[in-house]
Amino acid sequence: VEYLGGCNFVYASILIKKFTATTTAQTMAIHRSSDCGHTWQGPFEVTPVTNPHGAVSGTGAPRDSADKEFIDADPETGRVLLSWSNFTPFSPGGVEISTTYSDDVLTATPPTWSPRQIVGATAADGQSSVPRFAGNGSANAYLVWRRFPFPGTFGGNGNTIAFSRSTDNGATWSTPADLSAEFFTMDHVLGNDRINTSPGLAVDNSASAHAGTIYVVNANNDNHDGADISFQKSTDGGLSFSAPVLLNSRPGNDRPQWFPWVTVDSSTGRVWVFYYDQGIATT
Repeated sequence: VEYLGGCNFVYASILIKKFTATTTAQTMAIHRSSDCGHTWQGPFEVTPVTNPHGAVSGTGAPRDSADKEFIDADPETGRVLLSWSNFTPFSPGGVEISTTYSDDVLTATPPTWSPRQIVGATAADGQSSVPRFAGNGSANAYLVWRRFPFPGTFGGNGNTIAFSRSTDNGATWSTPADLSAEFFTMDHVLGNDRINTSPGLAVDNSASAHAGTIYVVNANNDNHDGADISFQKSTDGGLSFSAPVLLNSRPGNDRPQWFPWVTVDSSTGRVWVFYYDQGIATT
């Protein structure tokens, strides 16, 4: 869900739509509210997401399937940027990290969307992309997601975090780069049967001294205690990043920390990182 100023909100979700008389397509939709969430319009299909390769199976079902959607809104222009994982047989790894944007989410019925951009489609890509606008008059936008190098350092049990930057508010994207060396993945957390190392991303668009700083967090299990929370930042618009720093109190000795998320107070620039923690659990 994203706030667009005033009383305007939008949210994105998976949409299952009728594709033929006997098949469905898994795509994306947005809903919007102009009364602070009391009522909502939608779903409005995000058309570039729907079976973008246009191929169908022998039964007429679409070959592409959309998953893991995230959105962000440019605080100055109102542009809404959507990124997602396009599951497809037309990529070496079976996934294409993709983006599209709309400049009329609040005014058009249905909104119009830009042609799909494929940002990452190597054998290692990937899951769980997160887009963010820089704001503060900048035309920069950023994208992170997780990769699965194979065989890699850990024989397929490792991850990296990929990063791409845009200098035209999400219209085009740079060649992706990994933010750190490959790290050991999470395997299992008691009480949580679907865990992952997906990243969180935030940009300081306040008027603070740290305006423009990019922050990335993810779970890292190099210490083999379940995972620790890794934190990196960039102060030069994503051209370089600091080395990972572990945020939890006893890295490697306090059981799992996982599912981190990062956000920045738009008034003060204070950075908040949230995560699940079993470090003080008794069972």
